[in-house]
Amino acid sequence: MKLYPIFILLLFLCSCSVVDIEDYVHEPTNEIRNSIVHWEYGRVAKLTEAAFIVVPNFRTFSRSFSSPSGWVYILDKSNNEFYVESVSLKSESKPEVSVTINEKVSLDWKLKDTEYSYTKVSVFKSDTFDIETWNNQPVIIFTIKYSVNGGEIRTTEFKLQHKIYKEVAWPT
Repeated sequence: MKLYPIFILLLFLCSCSVVDIEDYVHEPTNEIRNSIVHWEYGRVAKLTEAAFIVVPNFRTFSRSFSSPSGWVYILDKSNNEFYVESVSLKSESKPEVSVTINEKVSLDWKLKDTEYSYTKVSVFKSDTFDIETWNNQPVIIFTIKYSVNGGEIRTTEFKLQHKIYKEVAWPT
């Protein structure tokens, strides 16, 4: 009877596999992104003291996922109002492509164990944007145009590096 739990655990572990994951990483904000993605919210306050930060999340942008998409996390300590005007992508071998967002976003969620409120904005989806032509680029420049509290439009650019690494894929 004592072997039964061990048998179940071994059966579960044997059904897992190691897979290659393609990711687009913005090195300066990657640890913040990973902390949010893996629900380690308390780490965010240890990684940055910024009152406001935009964090690209293009982990699901690649062919590693059945429905590729690109996201942006907006984190703010002051609960400001944000407006996302547009986003764009470009690379060394591809011309810039822009997508109009025109969306006022509310930071409705609280990052547990931090002072930050945040939201997640979908910026590229495979059903509305031809991601396949982009997800083999070694470097993608992602640009977002936004405003805070109705102020001037700001432009922030992120250099996203294509990386491939191993992850354990759990059975679903």
